Amino acid sequence: MYPLFSSIRRNIVISSFCIVCLFSFYSVEAEGQDEEYVEPINEIGKTPPLESCNCVAFRLDDIQGFWLNKPQIEIIETFQNKNLPLTIGIIGGEKFKFGEDPKITNFVKKAINADGSLIEVANHGWEHESFPTFDRNTQSDLIRKSTERISNLLEVTPKVFIPPFNEFDQNTLSALEENNYTHLSSMWDMDPPPYPFQGLAVYNFPETATTGTYNPNLGIFQKIDNKETFEDVKKSIDSNGFAVITMHPQEFSIIEKGTYTNQVDWNQIDELELLIEKIQKSGLNLVSLSQINENIMESLKDKGIDSSKSEAPIVNILAEDAKDEKVQSEVIRIIGRTGIPCPSGEVEIVRVTNPNSLCIVETTAQKWTQLGIAKIITKTIDKEKNEN
Repeated sequence: MYPLFSSIRRNIVISSFCIVCLFSFYSVEAEGQDEEYVEPINEIGKTPPLESCNCVAFRLDDIQGFWLNKPQIEIIETFQNKNLPLTIGIIGGEKFKFGEDPKITNFVKKAINADGSLIEVANHGWEHESFPTFDRNTQSDLIRKSTERISNLLEVTPKVFIPPFNEFDQNTLSALEENNYTHLSSMWDMDPPPYPFQGLAVYNFPETATTGTYNPNLGIFQKIDNKETFEDVKKSIDSNGFAVITMHPQEFSIIEKGTYTNQVDWNQIDELELLIEKIQKSGLNLVSLSQINENIMESLKDKGIDSSKSEAPIVNILAEDAKDEKVQSEVIRIIGRTGIPCPSGEVEIVRVTNPNSLCIVETTAQKWTQLGIAKIITKTIDKEKNEN
């Protein structure tokens, strides 16, 4: 009996030791994974522009009643629990039932009224309509109706407008100014850089990164991991001095047979939390949309710079960059900074949202001119003439 007992006890001790070793190995490995190093943003790529808020704003579009209200709530709670700013775009019209769904309406009301709340409410249209299809008076009326309904429901008056489909024109800007709006957030395609931090009635800080991209063939938003989004954030900070990340509830919903369900995709929530963590570790500030230019003024003040005497936004585009074909395809040359005439096929324009002139493809310039958001000031200069 004694030899058998000794053998059993020896086996138990050896097995226990192996289990402890195995547990320690996995614990160390897990710790190594958690401690992912994120470079400070000022060590990544180019030095940010002088007039840089060094900040990131998250915007959540398509807040509405009933449809995907669980993902909507979970996204907002992610920021609320971390006491971080978030701008939410509410579709104000009755068709989208915000105000009729007590779950999302009461949740938003409680969130924005909480002590120290950093949730900012934005107007995302009346019935998610394409604003450039309407004249100025109609656009102004749509903005006013949505503003009044949001204000009546939540007791806050939005000053930020997120145009449905990111589409706007000169009439939209006039209508926003008429309704006392201070900020607009569209997307890069509709209004490329630079983006002034001062001197405008309505500021446009557009989407420069996303957590998902819409696939028109599948008819759904395809989800993006935190690494890809963070890369876009770094590029935007490098070029513009800020970044705006657009999210939709659809990207945080479980999709079954090509259809969104009102179930939270927890994997995508984890991706969002990892993204937030990376942004914070990189030394960037998280702000609401309307705080982007407020943050830059504070930054300039800390550097001892008088913002009232500051020039137009300084952009990291140098004259020698224009010789690089890759740069030509990725950035727009700022005439006032490079002193280089527009290449063949492009024209110099000035936009109503921005005092700086720039070169863009002539067909795009014509489209913007028709929309009333830009004016052509210099025609295309033939490349051969430039060389002579």
